[in-house]
Amino acid sequence: MEILFKPNKYYGIRDPIVLQDINGVPQKVDNKYIIIFNARTEKYESSNSETFPLISYSKDFKSWTEPKLLFKDGKYTAVGSIIKKNNIYYIFYSVNTKQGFKYAITKNLIDFEINNSFIFEQQNFKQINLMGLPFVTEVNNKYICLFEGFTKNGFRIFGAESNNLNTWTPINQGNPIYNGINYYEVLGQANPSLYKIENDYLIFYNGKDGSQKWHGSYLITTDFINYKSLKNPILDCGKIKNSNRIEGLRLIKINNDYEIIFFILPSFDSYKDGNIYKKFINITEK
Repeated sequence: MEILFKPNKYYGIRDPIVLQDINGVPQKVDNKYIIIFNARTEKYESSNSETFPLISYSKDFKSWTEPKLLFKDGKYTAVGSIIKKNNIYYIFYSVNTKQGFKYAITKNLIDFEINNSFIFEQQNFKQINLMGLPFVTEVNNKYICLFEGFTKNGFRIFGAESNNLNTWTPINQGNPIYNGINYYEVLGQANPSLYKIENDYLIFYNGKDGSQKWHGSYLITTDFINYKSLKNPILDCGKIKNSNRIEGLRLIKINNDYEIIFFILPSFDSYKDGNIYKKFINITEK
């Protein structure tokens, strides 16, 4: 396991995002890979706190440029994913956690056009009080968005699907797609991402155990109806020093090897001192 990015001048960083296909293979922009992640300037409760995405480039997915501001849409811009469609990049994000999701479009990752409408909102789903981190990817000629929603029973994973990125239909009638059954996820499941390995779809996410700590794992499905979970997490914060929250797992496939990138928080604060890591992984259970 190695650190990819440290917060440096920021209060904390989190939510690594890669331009990639459904198989986890990173896609290049002008012959360079990109990683986007969210940064916060101060504690959320501070009146001067801002949240916004940064972007970094690499030729080899090893050495990265100094992160720079990607764009802002107000004082809170938390990005969940990026896709490319017809030579246009769509970046999905939220401007708060109480309304819904938007996207910004760009041809060069420099000049952005903000879509002022929400692509879907909290009211389209059942049980949700807060929602965030939309992960959008293309599956079988349609788009699926997985995201975290906060309910009276804690965080759960919700989903929606679309043919055009503008009109979305809730998956599972707007209910959570999965309710945790394992010890490391009994209090919640959040921050999902979706990939395909052979004939299976894997949903990476983080689960919250009975002591309020978050661990990394994945679900397995073929139909987005039935889900198989792992009895033990693939990233156990009890086995990693100075970790209280392990979240934001993203699968990367390079030269037929799999890595995961993710972030670790040393406390219960959702940003403070967050670092972004990568680690080789063997997908042994499917």
